Amino acid sequence: MKKLLISFLLALSCICTAAGFSACNTSDLSYVLSDDGTYYIVTDCSENATEINIPEKHRGLPVTSIGEGAFFGYSSLTSIAIPDSVTIIGSDAFYGTGYYLDSSNWEDDALYIGQYLINFKGSGSFSVKSGTTVIADRAFYNTRLSGITIPSSVTIIGESALNNCTYLKSITVDDENTVYHSIDGDLYSKDGTQLIQYATGKTATSFTIANSVTSIGSWAFAYCSKLTSITISKSVTSIEDYALYYCTSLDNITVDSGNTAYQSINGNLYSKDGTQLIQYAIGETATSFTIPDGVTSIKGRAFAECTSLIRITLPESLTSIGEYAFSTCRNLEGIKIYDNVTSIGSYAFYNCYSLQVVILGSSVTSIGNYAFRYCTSLERVTFANTSGWYVTTTEGATKGTNLADTDLADLSTAAKYLRSTYDDYYWYCS
Repeated sequence: MKKLLISFLLALSCICTAAGFSACNTSDLSYVLSDDGTYYIVTDCSENATEINIPEKHRGLPVTSIGEGAFFGYSSLTSIAIPDSVTIIGSDAFYGTGYYLDSSNWEDDALYIGQYLINFKGSGSFSVKSGTTVIADRAFYNTRLSGITIPSSVTIIGESALNNCTYLKSITVDDENTVYHSIDGDLYSKDGTQLIQYATGKTATSFTIANSVTSIGSWAFAYCSKLTSITISKSVTSIEDYALYYCTSLDNITVDSGNTAYQSINGNLYSKDGTQLIQYAIGETATSFTIPDGVTSIKGRAFAECTSLIRITLPESLTSIGEYAFSTCRNLEGIKIYDNVTSIGSYAFYNCYSLQVVILGSSVTSIGNYAFRYCTSLERVTFANTSGWYVTTTEGATKGTNLADTDLADLSTAAKYLRSTYDDYYWYCS
């Protein structure tokens, strides 16, 4: 999605210290207006700033978020003030800052800024400090955390905050917390209707979603290596993106027949009407798979990290392939994309290093960036339509560098363009 970037600098510069660094005035920060135009996101400041004081409002609207990597690597930045209005802190927002690098700012392997828990780099069991209200996005990502206790004060747990914690066996929430709840060591909303995070370090091989659950959060089971089967109850009406990503042992997904939103076909997850393939059970050991006719879209990461499949047959009904849909299917050797497909998402075949042959149907008009990056074996790409193609580094741009028909008509040149020469570009056909 496009956001309106509003960056502005005052005529007066930041007040310089004797060392040549500066305190960053609130007007010197860079902002992005939210898609709905109701709040601002802080995205940057001068990399030489020694301190920042984020305001509660900007141009009359609340400042509620700090963007991903906003101050990444700003080693001079040692003093940071965040107002209560901020409820979202993007991943790595303060990574590598002077504040981050100062060991005196860390408590029990955790970095706090006031009431905000920013990062954790420890292992074992951990209790979030009382009074903490917000846990930043990916705060505990890929750590050796084995257990966590969340106090009553926490009202926001950021996206993927506990993602890829493969040692995590227990999540405990204070009974007085009004937003979150723990059931059998997993994280739920207070009313129990949303399963937010499964403790992916558990050794159980099967799991059944409770009948009280109506939604499964994004990345909820991601990186769980032990589960071989999961049963989705009839009450579930929403499964957010990547909920079952990289469950390497998962070979069966079962959906209650009374569910009105989803169904299971041969152990894989589809929309109820069968038009969308949501998740292939990547722990399945089959070397070939035929997607049923009637499927029109493949969701992002649906087959990602599946190492067993050598051949995948797409249906003629298919119209779109999502981002990362087949990324790191490292044994996939070839793919034929039929004429109804119009778009191939970014990273769709990323790191499919055994992929040798691709056939693109006549209706493909959009290929996302990095769609075939690291497809190092790709030698032949057939474009049914070689005319009108251009590449650009800007998503959605209506013009760019035009590609010659003769180049795309040559199978090896077309392959080279997709896998390396223009692999980081967006491809469009006008």
